[in-house]
Amino acid sequence: MARCLALTVVALLSGCAHLPAHDPAQAWINIYSFADNQLQAQQVDGQPWAASEYFQLTPGSHSLGLNFQYWTDAGYGREPLAQSCDFSLAYEGFRAGKEYQLAAGWNPEGAWLRLLDERGEQLAYETCGSF
Repeated sequence: MARCLALTVVALLSGCAHLPAHDPAQAWINIYSFADNQLQAQQVDGQPWAASEYFQLTPGSHSLGLNFQYWTDAGYGREPLAQSCDFSLAYEGFRAGKEYQLAAGWNPEGAWLRLLDERGEQLAYETCGSF
């Protein structure tokens, strides 16, 4: 039993091993999307950005270019439809040592993107589609 517990702990911790150390002088951004959907940062301040689930930014104002790929229900038993949406999100208040989350999803009207702070409070909101 102890061996099983030890292996479980090691497996859980190894999932975090690839995360870089948080730089307290930077803002930490986590990217989250639901299920089979994918949200990727493509540009930061107009410069190409390597896709990642997390990244760090200097404090202050930044413009983020993101792409969200998702599947929608086509209805009547048809195959789901692949959709893509490009977001441009500008936020002036990134603070050093703080953690933020970019979350994307969709509903029948189209896709949405939210920037949330550490408490889960919405700081910015963008939509794409037929809103």
